[in-house]
Amino acid sequence: MFVFAAWCGVGGVLQLEFLIRSRVALAVAFAWMAFAFLIVMTWHVPFLDAMVPKWMIKAIYPIDKTDLDMLRFTHFLALALVVARFFPRKAEILSSKWLRPMVLCGQHSLRFFASAYSCPLARIGSWFSTPRAACARSGCNCSSASAAS
Repeated sequence: MFVFAAWCGVGGVLQLEFLIRSRVALAVAFAWMAFAFLIVMTWHVPFLDAMVPKWMIKAIYPIDKTDLDMLRFTHFLALALVVARFFPRKAEILSSKWLRPMVLCGQHSLRFFASAYSCPLARIGSWFSTPRAACARSGCNCSSASAAS
């Protein structure tokens, strides 16, 4: 996905402009997102789970959030196509004061992504900064830890 995003960032998306503006691509994107929604609903509604054929379950599961498989990538592309179609870069709504925080989050997404991972790691590091703190959080006897230090 990084390579695809880099390609789009250096102008590759201009080559796909005809596809982004295509009604057929928009219909396929909506159909793909509706299919994804139905699959997610099978996790919550047993009636829908019984309607999914077994061969399809074997083909799409396991859905792994840590890996970027083709189903997740195509779902991202479908969502990106719909957003790009209805919210072009110069859309008036994107300059609204109400959407300004969301636009800023998008413009600085790498910082938000990095902070989302560094904050929990810093917290874990603070847990084990001293033997007494480690014992207090793990529930062990702190007197033995203080005697050792």
